[in-house]
Amino acid sequence: MLDIVGDRIAENVWWVVFAWLHVIPLWVPIVVLSRGFVTDAIRSCALTRGFTAFGESTMMKSRLGFALVASRVSRATYGTSKVVAFVLLFSLNAAQQMSGLAPAFLSGLEMVAVAATYLTVTLCVIRAIPVVTAAKRVVV
Repeated sequence: MLDIVGDRIAENVWWVVFAWLHVIPLWVPIVVLSRGFVTDAIRSCALTRGFTAFGESTMMKSRLGFALVASRVSRATYGTSKVVAFVLLFSLNAAQQMSGLAPAFLSGLEMVAVAATYLTVTLCVIRAIPVVTAAKRVVV
């Protein structure tokens, strides 16, 4: 449980830092943080009723919900997309501080970093939908 909290803190800090550095738009950490608050609140309520986010007592009962939220493939895909996005954003921020780099290189790096960021945010939101949908069954 603490490793999940640590991961979440680190992830949220990096989204905010990249927005503060103007590497990504402010809406990105707002969406990611809001999604985290909503899903964490739902999962906390569900936990009091015996449901877990993953494992045998998962709150995800539909195959699609499980595939999007609780499956190892989904979790690995989302985790990998975050790592790739952060590496690209670190690289972009560093490259923007350097002089003498070809504008085409910077433009290409920015395009790939933005695409990775948007993909990650899209996965973040898509993975929240089944949790919000399950809330009416496990929270209310």
